[in-house]
Parts: sequence; C-alpha cells; structure tokens
Amino acid sequence: MQQLSFKNRIASNYIITTALLIFVVFFVIYYIVRFSVYIKVNNDIKTEVTKHLKEIEVKENCVLLIREKHWKKIQFNKVDISPAFIQFVDELGALVDKSPNLKQKKLNYYPEAINNVLFDGKLENTSVRQIQVPLYQNTKIIGFMIIAISLEDSVMVLNNLFIILLVAYPLILLVLFLIARFIAGRSIKPISAIIETSNIITKDNLKSRIPLPINKDELHLLADTINNLLDRVENAIEREKQFTSDASHELRTPLAVIKGTLEVLVRKPRNQEEYREKIDFCINEVNRLNNLVDELLLLARFENQKQSLKTERVSLNAVFLDIVSRNSTIISEKKLSCMPLFTKDCYIETDSYLFSLIVNNVLTNAIKYSKIGGIINFDIKETKTATVFTISDNGIGIASEDLEKIFDQFYRSKSNQHPQIKGTGLGLSIVKRFSATEKVVFSLLLTVALVSALIMAHSDDQGLIMPPKIAPIQVVIVPIYKGEESKPIVDEKANAIIAELKALGIKVKYDNNDNARPGWKFAEYELKGVPVRIAVGPRDLENNQVEIARRDTKEKTTVSMDGITETVSQLLLDIQSNLFNRAKKYRDEHITKADNWDAFVTTLDTKAGFVSAHWDGTPETEDKIKEMTKATIRCIPLNNEQEAGTCILTGKPSVQRVLFARAY
Repeated sequence: MQQLSFKNRIASNYIITTALLIFVVFFVIYYIVRFSVYIKVNNDIKTEVTKHLKEIEVKENCVLLIREKHWKKIQFNKVDISPAFIQFVDELGALVDKSPNLKQKKLNYYPEAINNVLFDGKLENTSVRQIQVPLYQNTKIIGFMIIAISLEDSVMVLNNLFIILLVAYPLILLVLFLIARFIAGRSIKPISAIIETSNIITKDNLKSRIPLPINKDELHLLADTINNLLDRVENAIEREKQFTSDASHELRTPLAVIKGTLEVLVRKPRNQEEYREKIDFCINEVNRLNNLVDELLLLARFENQKQSLKTERVSLNAVFLDIVSRNSTIISEKKLSCMPLFTKDCYIETDSYLFSLIVNNVLTNAIKYSKIGGIINFDIKETKTATVFTISDNGIGIASEDLEKIFDQFYRSKSNQHPQIKGTGLGLSIVKRFSATEKVVFSLLLTVALVSALIMAHSDDQGLIMPPKIAPIQVVIVPIYKGEESKPIVDEKANAIIAELKALGIKVKYDNNDNARPGWKFAEYELKGVPVRIAVGPRDLENNQVEIARRDTKEKTTVSMDGITETVSQLLLDIQSNLFNRAKKYRDEHITKADNWDAFVTTLDTKAGFVSAHWDGTPETEDKIKEMTKATIRCIPLNNEQEAGTCILTGKPSVQRVLFARAY
C-alpha cells in the first residue's frame, strides 16, 4: 500500500471500504432470497398436509382414502411446477400406499425425524423438502403420511443467484476502482500544483506562490497556509539579510574610526597629551563596539526565548529602583530628578532577567534623551484589565514620522541632530523582542517620551487572587443539577441573576458546560482567581437561596436570592478593600527602622524586606553603602514623613528616611 501513489491509495482505500459494504449487501440479498424460497416451499407442504388430512380416514388400524379413485386420478393428472409427493406407511415404515406421480420411486421414512417438523430429505438422487405426519386411531399411531416437494428448482434458482453475485462482485469493484481513481486524480490536481511550485522555490527565489484552488476546501486551506508560510520565510530571510548588512556596517564604522585614529598616531611623533586624547577616543570607540557586540549576542541568545524563560515572583517596585540606582552616576551628572509616583508594592510572575533588561533599556533611553535638569517619572497603576507601568520624561521626544521605525534594528531617530548622544539603535529593538516573549505590550505617546508596559499578570504565592477592579471575570455562576428536567429551571434563574449583575456593570460568566463536573469547575475558577463564585441548584431554588464563595478568604455563605445583586456588589468592594489592606499590612510588616549602622547591617542580614534609615542625600554615600552591604535605595515614599536625624553611615544631618533593600 505504501508503494502506491497518493491517487491510487485514495482509490484503494475507497474500494476496500466499498468492497466490504457490497459483500455485506450481496450476502444479505442471497440469504433473504434463500429464506423466501424455503418459506414458500414450507407453506406449500403445510397446505398439502391440511388438504390431504381431510381426504383420509382411519378404521380398524387401517388408513383409507375417502375417494380413492378420484384422488389417484387427480394426483396422476395434476401438473405442477413443484408437484407434491404423497406416501402412506404403517407405524414401522412399511409402504401402504403412494401417489401415482412417485411411479417406481418411494419416499424415505426417517424414524429419527421429529413428527410434524419440516426437514430436507432425498428421493433417490433428488433433494426434497418433506414432513412426516403421524396418523392416529384414538391415541395410538398406526402410520404416517409423508409429504414431500422437490427442491431442485429452488436450488437451481439459488445457485444461479450465487453465480451472478459472484461474477458481478469483482466487476463492480473494478468499475468502481477506475471511477474512484479518475475522481481522485481530478481532486488532487492542486497537490500537483503545490509540488511544481515547491520545486521552483529556492533561497534565491521566494517570490513564487501556489495558485489557490477554486473550491475553498482543505486543499485550498493547505495552499493558503503554505503561501503564508512562504511569506513568513521570505520576510525572515529579508530581515536576516538586512540585519547582517546593518550589523556589518555598524561594526565596520568603529573599526574604521579606530584604524584611522591609530594610523594618524603613527605617522609622526606626538606629545603625551595628544597620545592620551587619541587613545581615550579609541577606548570610547572600543567600548561602543563592545556594547554593540554584547547587544547583538543578546539578540542571538534569545532567538528562541520561550525555551529559556525562568519564571519567578518579581517586585516591580524593586526592579525600577534597582535600575535607577545602577544609573545613579549619569543621573547625577545630568542633574535629573527621578520621581517614583507609585504608592504600593506590586508583584508579577515573570523572568526577572529579561524583565530587568526591558526596564533598563527603556529607562536608560529616557535618561539618555533627557535634558540637563530634566524630570523622569515612573509609576505603577492597576486598571480593570492590566497593571500599567509608566516611564515618562520631558526630553527631546520622538518625531511622529519616526514612531513606526524606532523599533527597527540599528534605527536612530534624527541622530545627526544630536551627535553627542551615542547609541547603537538596538535598545528598543531588544525591548520589542523581549516584550513579546514576556507578554508585555508597549505603547508610545508622542506628547512625551512615554513608554507604558502592560503586565498581563496579577498573582500571589497561593495562585491567582484577582482584585475585582482588574479581574476579567468578577463573578462566575456554576449550575448544579441532576437530570435534564432540572436544567431549564436552573438556567432560567441563573440568566436572570446574570442580567441583574450585568446591569450594574459587573463582569459575570455562566459556566453551564456539561462536559465538566461542578467540583472541577470550582477548582478551575479558584485557580484563575475569580473573586466571587455562585453555586445554584434545584434545592437552592426551592429554598430561594444560593451559595456564594469569595476567593480571597475562601469563605462560603448561603444567602437569599432576594437582593442578590446588592450582596454581590458589596462583596466585591469588601474583597477589593481586603486585598489592598492585606498588601499594605504585608508591606508595613516588612519595613524595619534602623537608627545606626550596626542595626542597619544586622537588619539586612536577619530580616527580609526593607530597612527604613536616614541618608544624607548624596550619591557618594549611597555608593559606599552599596559597596559595603550590597543594599541600595529602593524608594523614597511619597508624602514621606519629615523627620530630623543623622545618616547611618556618615552621621551627617538628614531630613527624612528612605527605604533600603538588597537585590534578590
């Protein structure tokens, strides 16, 4: 089978199926005809039995024909296609009398045969169907009437039918095979077109496309899918070619600059200051070249990022503050003011390394293009559908015509207008690439250099516990019923509750999927973190009540259906408040005050969380603290309490406490 062509395999599979079907049909036809023939013969014999029993009488242990001469005359002259043969025997089987049409023949008496039951016998070499009817005088059997009908005609009919079916069977299969092969050949013509087109496609010729079949069937879908694949392959190869070309150009430029500078140096002796100037210039170019190579390797390393993700729980606040701390030198040089606007801690499940790269590239981009004395704000806000991370600056901005290009590799917007700002043009390209891997959505606003990252996650250590304000599903209703008769009643009441909840702007889902049990649904929506779950069943309807479960505390209560919408609305507010207070309490419990250096170091070594301590406000002190303890300033809280004190390291005056923590 595997050696056959695709067309012949289709035809063969069709014929195998058809052959089995025709065989079953022919088998049924033959046995229906055979059954009908035997029914006709049996009925004829039973008719003969009934008729001839009326023509005999038993006297003194003898069987007598009432009208013997008339009977024999009729039997002799009667012409039938299948004449009945009649014979009388005594109780021992000895011949008493027989019908004239038997002539010199006689029917066989079978002592073992069951009386009044039809069976197949022999009349010399002829097959007959016969019956042995006992004849009684009082209760004593004095003999038997044997009646038989020849089966020769019936057997001939059945044999002819069998031969016809046997000969017709292969002929029908052969004709059907040829027809199936012809139809299959016409059906797979688009496959031939696919093969022809595929043969002419090479790495140097990716423009050819497979013609789409007229009929929008599976072959049309296959051809369209292959064409889309070719489009993606062509675009990928073009991008690789462009990337290679751009990378080569970007690598050649600093190398050419370094080579030219060194050639100038060796042409003639120069003073120490000139040597130092040119060497410093070459070092800067080498550093630029090194950064470019690192970014190129980074892109290549994460070409298949999905296989290298390491998901963990990450503090968004800590990531931002850590990156600000690492860029504190350039921030101080440009006298930038970095203002954290967030007021609470926010955690997500993500790859810490990749996410830090994303934020670092965005923040350093804002720092690079900010004016001296500029302001950079970063904030974390929760919306109904996402957690929004915002970095904004009042720098030079992005021209509207460049917005669609800034994510392209090696592209720099109007770099000739600000030559003092160095870059490779790969930063935002890396951001875009890694954002797709981390399920982060970036958007740019023209008014300011604003980048917003929407982190599609919100979780805690026990799984998802979605705050109602950002939950995609705030309430889920799970029906509980036994039997189809109760389902319409439960559905009607559930739909009424849904309509009332939606009228209040509550996002509700009715899970009436019959393929899953209620217990499985409970576990599923608990895992997804749906804030409120309502269970309703026939028994609940009888009592005019429902069961409500809240995700944050896992408490279950039974409430009346009267005023159910008000109950749910209030419950959502309670859950939102409870989650906020819980997070705030957790934050406050993990902030420890330290008033001197020893207490500061001890707290860092023994307690998790933040350390609230005085700082003299200088980057040098922060760098020294980081060098000695690996702790950095993570946050200067908004509306921070103004408190006079002394710096834990230098002892200089301080007006407020800041939050320190180690990176993890």
